[in-house]
Amino acid sequence: MLNKTELPTEGGVLKIKLTVLLTMVDGKVRNAATGTTSTLKGYEYVYGLTSKDFNKLVKRFPEKPDTLRFGLSTLHTRIRFFESVLHISYRIPIHKWQARSEEEKRIVGDTKKDIQKKFKDELGLFVDIPKQGFGTLNYGNTVRRFFSETETASRITGVNLEFIKRLKVLLEAITSGYHIDEKKFQAYAYETTRLLLLSCDPFMSSSRHKSRKKSKPYSSETLQLLLPETSDGGSSDKHQDECEEEDEYQNSEESD
Repeated sequence: MLNKTELPTEGGVLKIKLTVLLTMVDGKVRNAATGTTSTLKGYEYVYGLTSKDFNKLVKRFPEKPDTLRFGLSTLHTRIRFFESVLHISYRIPIHKWQARSEEEKRIVGDTKKDIQKKFKDELGLFVDIPKQGFGTLNYGNTVRRFFSETETASRITGVNLEFIKRLKVLLEAITSGYHIDEKKFQAYAYETTRLLLLSCDPFMSSSRHKSRKKSKPYSSETLQLLLPETSDGGSSDKHQDECEEEDEYQNSEESD
C-alpha cells in the first residue's frame, strides 16, 4: 500500500493517491495473483473457462472485473493470433488438433519445418524458433510482417485467406487508437470465430487473386468498425506505444 502524497499549495493541500497496476507481469505471476490453478486454461484468470467453453458460440460469458487490472496487451494479442494460425497450419495434414501417434507427430514436425523454411526463404522471417532463456522468436515485428503479407501467409500455411484477413481486421481495429463500434466489432469477431469453428474445412487455403492492390493504412472493413475519434490520441500514437511496449517486453525477457 503506497502512502498518499500531500503537497501544500496557496489554495490548500493537494492530495495525490497512487495506485500500482501490474500490467506487464508474465503468465506465471498473473496466475499466482489470480489464483489460477491450471496453465491449460489460458483465459481462466479472466473468465474462469477453458478453450472448450469458448467453442459454445451461443453462450455469453461474463468476465471477472478484478482480473482486468492486469491489463490486456494488444502486442500479445497479435502474437497469440499469429501463433494460433501457425499451430493450425502444422496440423492440417492430419486434420486433428492433437498429434497422438508417432506417425502423426512426425508429420506435424515435418510440416512445421517446411513452413518455417518457406517463411525464412520468402519473407526472411524466423517463426516459432526457440530462444534460450525464454519462449520463441515470435516478436511483434515478425507478426506485423505476417499480417501485412496475408496472401503469402495463406499460401505458406495453407490456412484460409479470408480467416487470416479477418484476424488482421480485428487487430487493426483494437490497435487503431480510435473508438470502436462495439456492436459491429462483436458481430465481426463472432463471424470470424464461426468461420473457424463451423466451416466444413476452415483450414484449407482459399483461391488467391493474382491482382495486387496498393496497401492502405486501414482496410475498408476496419474503417467500418471504427467510430470518429473524439480524444486527442490518434492511431499513430497508439502504434508508437505498442512498439515501445514490445521493446520493453523483449528487454525484460532477455534480462531475466
